[in-house]
Amino acid sequence: MYMSQDSEPYTNKGHYRTWFYFSVKGVPINHTLTFVIRNMNNQGALYRAGLKPVYRVMPKASKKWKRIPGNVDFGKGEEGYQVTFSHTFTEDATQEETYYFAFSYPYSLEESLKASQRMLKKYQDSETIYFHKEILALSLENRPMELLTITGKDEKIMTERELLIESLFPYHDGENEIRPFITNKPTVFLTARVHPGETPASYVLNGILNFILNEKSEQAKILRDRFVFKVIPILNPDGVYRGYYRHDTKN
Repeated sequence: MYMSQDSEPYTNKGHYRTWFYFSVKGVPINHTLTFVIRNMNNQGALYRAGLKPVYRVMPKASKKWKRIPGNVDFGKGEEGYQVTFSHTFTEDATQEETYYFAFSYPYSLEESLKASQRMLKKYQDSETIYFHKEILALSLENRPMELLTITGKDEKIMTERELLIESLFPYHDGENEIRPFITNKPTVFLTARVHPGETPASYVLNGILNFILNEKSEQAKILRDRFVFKVIPILNPDGVYRGYYRHDTKN
């Protein structure tokens, strides 16, 4: 298999070729296939540190991603850097099950949008947590960049709302989407995925959000009482959607 460059098909100037994510179906049970990923960027430092591709089997057999059990060979090949690994198909991929392989643990734009919607549904009527979700901007391909506002519900929340900023908040109409309330607290600003291929950032951010939103934690309550958290879960929605490693739509 050959890697395509980031920012294709919009430009041929991208030179990052790292992320892969593909599926395999129709392999008889207990057969082994060997995959060779060619013309990659040199990620030798990661592979020397023990990085292995991940896989899962959908829709039933193994929904959770896990590292492949075998070894990974890597190094310079005839067509640039390449990675080679084998996998034995212990689930029957000829019927309903499909195997998925990826460079590392994926975290998609769709997963992020669904996660923030679940948070909104859970905390929008909370008596102790103020949770606000809005669209900060649209990407070049009109995908949403979300902005979350999280703090404690207390006397430091004012009755005035934050002002609109020109060219931002495209869906603001004063009714279906409104700005959050102003809070008399210092702001902690958190973002992730400016480089779309750095998926661990999303898992770290989810851990931070799970802690901040824990209504049973006294430490989390202290943080919410003292700070307002502004969170952009995905800064590069086009790059994340398209599976790029470093770029957005054009650069």
